[in-house]
Amino acid sequence: MKNKNLFIVLILVLLLGGLSINFLIRVNEENSDITSKLIIQDGYNVKKIIEGLNEPTSFAVDANGNFYIAERIGSDVVINKYYKNGKNETFVKGFSYPVNSILIYKDYLLVSHKGKISKVIDNKVEDIITGLPSYGDYSNNGIQIGYDGHLYICQGSATNSGVVGLDNYERGWLKENPYFHDFYPVDVVLSGINFKSSNPMTESKNDKAITGAFMPFNMQSSKDSVIKGKTPGNASIYRTYVGSTNLDLFAYGIRNPINIVFTHDNKAYVSVQGMENRGQRPIENGCDYIYEIKKGDWLGWPDYEGGEPVTLKKFKPKNAPQPQFITEMHPTTTPPKPLISFNESGRIGVMDISRQNAFGYVGNLFIPLRSGKNEEAKIVAYDIKGNLLVDFIKNKEEKIIKEPIQCSFSKDGILYILDKGNGCIYCVEKVEEKQHSLNRIYIPVEYLIGTVVIALIVILILQIRKTK
Repeated sequence: MKNKNLFIVLILVLLLGGLSINFLIRVNEENSDITSKLIIQDGYNVKKIIEGLNEPTSFAVDANGNFYIAERIGSDVVINKYYKNGKNETFVKGFSYPVNSILIYKDYLLVSHKGKISKVIDNKVEDIITGLPSYGDYSNNGIQIGYDGHLYICQGSATNSGVVGLDNYERGWLKENPYFHDFYPVDVVLSGINFKSSNPMTESKNDKAITGAFMPFNMQSSKDSVIKGKTPGNASIYRTYVGSTNLDLFAYGIRNPINIVFTHDNKAYVSVQGMENRGQRPIENGCDYIYEIKKGDWLGWPDYEGGEPVTLKKFKPKNAPQPQFITEMHPTTTPPKPLISFNESGRIGVMDISRQNAFGYVGNLFIPLRSGKNEEAKIVAYDIKGNLLVDFIKNKEEKIIKEPIQCSFSKDGILYILDKGNGCIYCVEKVEEKQHSLNRIYIPVEYLIGTVVIALIVILILQIRKTK
C-alpha cells in the first residue's frame, strides 16, 4: 500500500510539473506572437524568437535552426551561438566592429568585419583577406558566394560624396586617421574643384582647410591630375575564390553597397545606400536603391546619384551650391539606373531572396528599411520580374519594429529579421489556411529532469514524515 501511494504521488507530481511547464511555454509562445500588433500581408504571422541582444549587427542561421549572431559586449565584438533549445554561448571572439556579414560556408563561418574577411573554424579566427579600406564612414559590408563559386565582397566608401570634411571629423574617424580618404579602384582624373572649411585639426578657430576630391583632409587637388587606382578600393564590389587573396574588381562607383544576392540564373542584385545632404559636398534628394549589376558596371559615384548627374537641380541643397563633377572622363554618361528607389538614403539593410514555395513570394527580394527623417521602418517585398513593390510588414500606431537591418531566409523557407533597435530576431512563417491541430510544444530535457528531481524530493520528504 505504501509503495502504491508513493507511485501515485510520483505520477501526480510529474503530471503537475509537466502541465506547469506546458503552461509556461504556451504563455511564452503567445507573448512572442506579435502578428496582431503589425500590418502584415495575409497568410503570415510574426514571432519574436530571440531577444536581449547587445548591439547586434549581423546573423546567420544553420540547417539545424541554430543562430550565429554578432554582438558588441563592452569592448568585445563576439559571435554568440543561440541554440534551438534556448541555450546560448559565446562561439568565438576577436573581431573588429562592425561585423557586417556572417556567412555559413561548408562547415565553417566566413565573417566580414572592419577591414577584414575572416574564416572561423574550430572556434578560431583566421584572417583570409586584410587591408580593406574601411576606416571611413563605411566598412566592408555583405559577403556572398555566387553561383560561379566566387566570394563577393561589398566595400563601402570612406566619405559621403568623395571629399573628406567636417562630417567625417564629427563621426570620429578623421582625427584617428587624418590621412585616410577614398581610394578609387581604377585611375581617376580630377576636375580640380576644392572645398573650403574650418580646420578642426588645429587649435586655431580661424584656421581654414582646403580639400580636394580623393585627397586627404586639407590637401588640394589640381585640374586633370590623375589619381592612380588602388586594389582594394572604396565604393566597389570585389570577388575572389575562398582561400585566395587575389581580388578581382566586379563593379565600382557604388557609394555604399550593403549586400549582394544572386538568382538561380546567376543574376546579381545589390542594395545600395545613396548620397546624403551633409559634408563639404552635400547632395540633396539622395535615395537608397536596388540595382541589377553586371561585371564591369560603373554606377556613377561620386558624380551620379541613382543614374543621374548630380549637376541636376534636384540635387542642389537649399543652403549649398549646386554640386559639380569632381572627376572627369567618366566611363559613361549613362550609368545603369536602379530597378527601384526608396525615399531617403541610409535606410536600406541586408536583403535576401525567397526561394521556397513553403514561404511563397518566390523570386521576391525581402528588404529591411529602417526609419528615416520622414519614413517609417518596414519590410518590403520586391517582385523583380513584375517590378512590383509591396509593404510586407509595417507598424501600426505602436512602433513595434524599430531598426530592421537584415532579412535572411533559412533553407526550409522561414524568414528571419534582425531588429537592431529592439535587440531581437523575428521569425516570419506562412500560416496554413486550415490548421485545427495544436502545434507540438518542445520541452527542453533540463525541464523534465528538474521535474523528476522535484518529484523525488517530495517523495523523500513524505518518507521522512512517515518514519517520524
